Amino acid sequence: MPMLVTSIMAKSNHSFGRNLRRKQPSDTSHQRTLRYKPSLYVPYGCHPYPAVQADGSVSAGLKGSGPDGGECGGSALGSQVYYRSDWCRNKWAIMYAWYLPKAGPHSINSATSGKQQ
Repeated sequence: MPMLVTSIMAKSNHSFGRNLRRKQPSDTSHQRTLRYKPSLYVPYGCHPYPAVQADGSVSAGLKGSGPDGGECGGSALGSQVYYRSDWCRNKWAIMYAWYLPKAGPHSINSATSGKQQ
């Protein structure tokens, strides 16, 4: 029998998120995850914000209408990088993620754009 599972989560304004205090690395894998944390360059559009607040509420994000970078040029409080790491096929894998309250399709200029193929 199919079952519907729902979750009621409090939502907050995207610009009011505060960074949670980073825990000190407790083991080697955590230290390496922080060591290789990538930087994110956002030349246009919406900048990252914290997605989860200390009280457990999540950002409601922004409506899809309006300009790409509308009202999300960057938080004075910073953003957060979320990560998970684990072993996969005898290799250590790390996944990093950022939360962007507004995202949409953008054309990306590649190294071959403008060149004849």
